[in-house]
Amino acid sequence: MNNMIKKSDEELAEMVGAGNNKAFDEIERRYHSSIFGVIRRAIRSRDSAQDVYQEVLVRVLTVLRGGRYSGRGKLGGFLMTVARNIRTDLFRRKKRQALSSLETVETFAPDEATSNFYEKKQQEADLDVMTECIEGLDEKQRKAISLRLEGKSTKEIAATMNIPLNTALSYVDRAKKSLRKEFAKKRMVEDTVYD
Repeated sequence: MNNMIKKSDEELAEMVGAGNNKAFDEIERRYHSSIFGVIRRAIRSRDSAQDVYQEVLVRVLTVLRGGRYSGRGKLGGFLMTVARNIRTDLFRRKKRQALSSLETVETFAPDEATSNFYEKKQQEADLDVMTECIEGLDEKQRKAISLRLEGKSTKEIAATMNIPLNTALSYVDRAKKSLRKEFAKKRMVEDTVYD
């Protein structure tokens, strides 16, 4: 690890591009406080901020591994830009969801007792579908996402599964993507069956 401390950011970025996980760990060590600070200034919930932080790490790793980092400018600036962009994307998604929810409430507002009953039934059905989707994941992704759902950080997941941090990030990210895709498919089928 001492060898990594002496490397410049640009050297570390090149090493990550070549598949060196220790180089990525060193980049994370150097910039953790700065990245997390940018996120925490805008997101109060530590858990939500941690999720955004993990998303930043996955995006940065993907760019570096994909050879899409040009090396122009400073790596730190690139990392902060990614963090701000992901944070902004999150706010935009939440704003769209809030507007969508408001439109739904305005167009269909049954009485509260009925709404709570159907909402509860829908949540139960969603939980069953999500459980089925999780069971359909490959073993490593299922274990990683289960640990995440228990509230474990990516570092804790890596330690529990005895795998490198980058691998844990990858398993969680792939599991989330698979779950989104499968959940949407199953919900679409379910909606078609009941309509």
